[in-house]
Amino acid sequence: MTLLTTTLISPFSVTALSEEDWELLIRQARAANLLGRLYYLFSFNKLTQNIEEKYLWHFESAYRLSDRLKKNALREIDELTSALGQINVKPIFLKGAAYQAADLPCSNGRLMSDIDLLVDENVLSQVQSHLRKHSWIPTAIDDYDEKYYREWMHEIPPLKHATRQTTLDVHHNILPLTNKNTIDASRLEFRKVYHEWFGEVQTLNPLDTVIHSSVHLFTESEFDNGLRDLSDLDMLIRHFTSTNKNYVNELVIRANELELADYLSLTLRYTKMVLNTPIAPNAISSLNIRHQSRLSQIFWDFCFKNIFKPHHSSTKNIDMRLAKFILYWRGHLIKMPLRILLPHLAIKSYMQLKDMVTQSNSSKKTV
Repeated sequence: MTLLTTTLISPFSVTALSEEDWELLIRQARAANLLGRLYYLFSFNKLTQNIEEKYLWHFESAYRLSDRLKKNALREIDELTSALGQINVKPIFLKGAAYQAADLPCSNGRLMSDIDLLVDENVLSQVQSHLRKHSWIPTAIDDYDEKYYREWMHEIPPLKHATRQTTLDVHHNILPLTNKNTIDASRLEFRKVYHEWFGEVQTLNPLDTVIHSSVHLFTESEFDNGLRDLSDLDMLIRHFTSTNKNYVNELVIRANELELADYLSLTLRYTKMVLNTPIAPNAISSLNIRHQSRLSQIFWDFCFKNIFKPHHSSTKNIDMRLAKFILYWRGHLIKMPLRILLPHLAIKSYMQLKDMVTQSNSSKKTV
């Protein structure tokens, strides 16, 4: 267990840290984008008075930055809700934007890089056209990538606001169309949440929020923010359980209904294993998941336990590098079957090589 995960589990443990430990914790938390979250946990547990200023300011500065980004995100949520309301579209905000809109505990100290929302696939073209009128411009991509998004993915190419430079991901599903577990997005259930800045907006309900975040994390091929996202799930489960003691049982039933139990099983297993999330032993056994051999379970435990660490020099060893390699390819294979993946990778490699040659020739001409 790393110093950072120990602190996430038990913030009170910092009262016994040495100067060397504090310096390591700061570096690990910065690498994992969790400095702001730790400040929130220190404040929530009334520990800030016990921490020397020379250490505390690192966490507080990150928290203040996250607070500014949170205000920006709330403004974007307000603007997007208003803009899409003009065409009678009510977006469902996802992940970080949803956490902020619902003012969930995991939104505190969390750095956000983009806004995610979900709309019905039937209005996708109308939504994109209308957002362009409000200065949301598609990022520059080539024809192949445009085709890749339109035919295979669960979202359109990212949009960027012309003046504010905020990135927006517009989804019409929570899984790529090529994923064998993809679902009919109309089966997802939403709730209305109220925020004092803009009134009511829509997010997924508490069950589907955790299921979607599980799907998002465990279909990734890159885990630079893996520990941060696992911590999100830990805090979500703890929060929803605090208001509904039967929450995890309902979560299991819902994942079985949506046939997304494999993803939830990974969340329940690794939040408990890495962050001591209070999960009842029978919860995972109630999920309708594919049977795994003991050897297979040991293999995946090795991968995920090594990837859910701060990606910092103090933890980067051969085990983490191997886990990173394996999970990178696992993520690609989950997104699309080999019959699509191999031609896709071949085309992308050719295009990259072509660009390199073109750039090299251009450089020679300018010399």
